[in-house]
Amino acid sequence: MKWVLKIVKFIPNAITLTSLFLGLVSISYIIESAQLLVIEDIVRLRIEVKPTTTLWAQLIAGAYFIILGAILDFSDGFVARLLNAQSEIGKQLDSLADMVIFGVAPSFILYRLLALSYKHGAEVAASSEWVYFIAFIYAVGVAYRLARFNASNQNQITEYFYGLPAPAAALTVTSLPFALLTIPGIVQYFTPPTMFAIIGTITYLTISKIRMLSLKGSFSPKVRSGIFRIGLMAGIAIAAIILVVFSMPITILFPITMVWYILLSFVYHITMP
Repeated sequence: MKWVLKIVKFIPNAITLTSLFLGLVSISYIIESAQLLVIEDIVRLRIEVKPTTTLWAQLIAGAYFIILGAILDFSDGFVARLLNAQSEIGKQLDSLADMVIFGVAPSFILYRLLALSYKHGAEVAASSEWVYFIAFIYAVGVAYRLARFNASNQNQITEYFYGLPAPAAALTVTSLPFALLTIPGIVQYFTPPTMFAIIGTITYLTISKIRMLSLKGSFSPKVRSGIFRIGLMAGIAIAAIILVVFSMPITILFPITMVWYILLSFVYHITMP
């Protein structure tokens, strides 16, 4: 029966490794997106203000794999506690998987979007392509964020995080292609300066000391942070109802959720003593 116990104890690690695997699959889809996201499509997107059917196929697929990997990453800790299978190797695997699924994979989305923002009517000289590498600054920021978290006692705090958590940062990045796909007119602002601002802002939020809401804390209205959590959920529910009533794509809820979370966290940080 020892082998059965070993298998059971390995289940959380298997979930973590699957999350890492999905991060690698996501990267492959995002890289392959270069074959579909051609200049002519970008020009057509700007003229018609709507995407073609296959325009963002690979990029969106990569985003979905990041989301799926994030779901598995959230569940491995729960399963480990449920099975009483916490281990030091599990903690190390979790950090490595986080770096891939929340750091490297989203940085490739930023890289691709930054490259596309330059290609809107004319080819960019090959000598200018080094600029795209600025997108990888995001992955460097996530690496620092994860290392700082592991070296601190933040895992003992349930009410907030210092800086935008790596999962929230990754989900914010993956919301970008959904926003470009579904929010009318937003593609007109899809320019290199906008992308630089987005990359810089998300990276800064990730490594900052701003207190960001944690969903692990209390939802009691008697607790100040609980009021903010209730407000977060209420805002998401209201946005979802509005989208359904007006027959708008439900995928718009994704970028709305991330923006709402960041805004509420800012207010939380400012108002907390």
